[in-house]
Amino acid sequence: MREPLGESRGAPSFASVVVASTNPFPTILDPPAVDIPLKVPSIKMGEPTVLFLEEDIEKSLSSLQFALVGKCSYGPPSLVKIREFLVSMFRLQKSIIVTTLDPRHVLLKFESEEDSIRVWLLEDIFIKDFLLRFLKWMPGLELGWEPSMVPLWISLPMLLINLYNDKYLRSIVQVAGRVIKVDLATTHLTRTTTARVCMEVDLLKENPSRVWVRLGKEGFWQKIVYENLPKYCTFCFKHGYGEGECKLKLKRTLKSEGEVAKPKSTSAPKPVELEQAPRKKQTVKQVYQEVRRTPTTVLEIEVIENPNAEEIQTQQNEILE
Repeated sequence: MREPLGESRGAPSFASVVVASTNPFPTILDPPAVDIPLKVPSIKMGEPTVLFLEEDIEKSLSSLQFALVGKCSYGPPSLVKIREFLVSMFRLQKSIIVTTLDPRHVLLKFESEEDSIRVWLLEDIFIKDFLLRFLKWMPGLELGWEPSMVPLWISLPMLLINLYNDKYLRSIVQVAGRVIKVDLATTHLTRTTTARVCMEVDLLKENPSRVWVRLGKEGFWQKIVYENLPKYCTFCFKHGYGEGECKLKLKRTLKSEGEVAKPKSTSAPKPVELEQAPRKKQTVKQVYQEVRRTPTTVLEIEVIENPNAEEIQTQQNEILE
């Protein structure tokens, strides 16, 4: 009896091995089935509406709990190149799917949390001269923004040696965020000057600089050191600088101040008053030579400043002759 196709019990053929090794997508990571009741649409403010409960949303996030976003500021390489690079560099244990979100962002969907953490901790890499930065995918994340959640190593200097244990360390550092993993040198007690733990830290929250560790009736303050804690701008939602250093905010502030300083006027502009130069004393003949005409009325003559009226009359008669 012939065996069904794809169920041969013998060793795989050479051709199948070659195909499996060269296929950039050896397996398809199907999302887990989400069992929710079918929603009945309703009408709100005259428009059709569909309502999903909070528990429905939680179920929809199950397949994306280990997802990352690759930010490609100068455009992405091919999806195949991204996947091949990550698989070979990190020796990923399980499947990964790479898809396009927009021209500058790709979605990295991991099946394994360990694989996702290893890539996330790298922060950024170059793939075929293309720069990729890895960010944590979060529901509601606006593309172009950088989430406030970042992976960060924290140190506990001069911690008591007997507390170099996974559960003790997690209990102490959980005030700073979610524990990702404990440093191997700390776990194996090969470095005992400081304990190191990798955390998922929220840059929008106040990060404690110490924690009170109580040992029975006694206790001590344990210092917490954040290694390379980045700044975060709450105006443009980017890493690397604070709101006071944000160029986008400064640009908009200057533009706003310029509009206030120069309001648009709806009334007609006032005529400009020109300062008149002082008049100099002139004879009637000099005035005539300038204006190329003869004054004919006494009013025009009186405009000329000359205290000797008789002299003016004499000069006028000379001109008319």
